[in-house]
Amino acid sequence: MSAIRDTWRRLSTPADPKELSAEHVSRTNAWVFKDHRGSFGLMLTGVDPPGRDTHLKNIQVAFKPEKEVQEHGSTRLVPRCLEINLDSSCAGDALAAVLERLSDKKPDGAYATEDLLEVLAEGIEVFRATSPPSSKEAVIGVWGELHLLEIVVANASSPEAQAEAVRAWEAEGPRRDILDFRFQAARAAIEVKTTLGNRVHHIEGFGQVSTPPDYLEAFLASLHLEEPRSPAGRTALDITQGIRASYRGAGVDHERFNQLLGAKLERRGKEAIDDRFRFTAPDGALAIFRSTDVPRPVAGESVTDVQWTADLTRCTALSAFEVAGLLHRIVH
Repeated sequence: MSAIRDTWRRLSTPADPKELSAEHVSRTNAWVFKDHRGSFGLMLTGVDPPGRDTHLKNIQVAFKPEKEVQEHGSTRLVPRCLEINLDSSCAGDALAAVLERLSDKKPDGAYATEDLLEVLAEGIEVFRATSPPSSKEAVIGVWGELHLLEIVVANASSPEAQAEAVRAWEAEGPRRDILDFRFQAARAAIEVKTTLGNRVHHIEGFGQVSTPPDYLEAFLASLHLEEPRSPAGRTALDITQGIRASYRGAGVDHERFNQLLGAKLERRGKEAIDDRFRFTAPDGALAIFRSTDVPRPVAGESVTDVQWTADLTRCTALSAFEVAGLLHRIVH
């Protein structure tokens, strides 16, 4: 039986944009209606207001203390109405089919607000698009960031400094930061670029190779990875587990560290916990350059959002002594 869908299909489409055609679904407390664009609408009567917010892209849910309806040529007020309106760009027949689940939940036809919300949630889950897996290039990028973070956390002088290192990752605001690391105490910023080839990197704007306001210096960390032929190497997920294992705090502090790292990983995206691709960082894989030494184009007065490819193979990287000094400053 498909009472809701069949009743809706029988409705005529009104010519007047101000009018709705509506019909009561037999032996239920539901009405269906249709506007001049043929969009689907459903109303439950004698129900309670929703106990939770509904944030649906193409479906509007509204509760009205009373509603005027016409039935068999007469007008009457109906109390406590919950309306569901589907955007006209969507197929009304599809939503009507989903809402047929109401009759399975409540064969007696006395539908409640929670019944309707549960059916909508079930339908969304069934048709929810699964996001594509992260690309290999995206995983390579985050692998390099995690590799540097693991080095910094492992060399931090205390559990507090370890937590500060994690806070430095993706540190600016709720969205992705243009710079990978902002170490506030040391007033140093680091952007990480990772490749399987030569030290040739895509720069996504001058902000990635500039010293931020209130900072003293900025660096670009270039990481050259290799792909092992055997099942050796580490995944991004392996590195995240290594970072967790290297934390030296305990008890509540350990729980807070895991929560902090988890929040950072969630912000960075699913590639940060990818377990498909394995890489190794051989000796000499990491080279750090001052941002001022990174090749860059000259932007004109009317040019903005410049992106370019920088070849670092002929640039002078920090010496081992300078790298050790930089790490010491940001972890103590």
